[in-house]
Amino acid sequence: YGEEGLIMAYLILCSGLTSAQHTKKVLARSCIGGYIVRPPQEIAAEGCGYAVEVKESQFESAVRIIRDCRLTFRKVFRKDGTMYTEVSV
Repeated sequence: YGEEGLIMAYLILCSGLTSAQHTKKVLARSCIGGYIVRPPQEIAAEGCGYAVEVKESQFESAVRIIRDCRLTFRKVFRKDGTMYTEVSV
């Protein structure tokens, strides 16, 4: 990941810090790395201040695991440098 963060990644916006921590832990058990991050204000949904950032190469697996475990999330954004695009999953 590095100091500058990922160039291509996905942010999975969670309902809060506890939800983000739980999501990260579930993904880690399936060997999917992720970081808890504070999303930029312009994409934070209804005051949501935490997201799990995952590599683009692991995104589809991450979503499958999240759904299989019946975890919830608010929105998903694709991060390309400093640009964010909402994606439907």
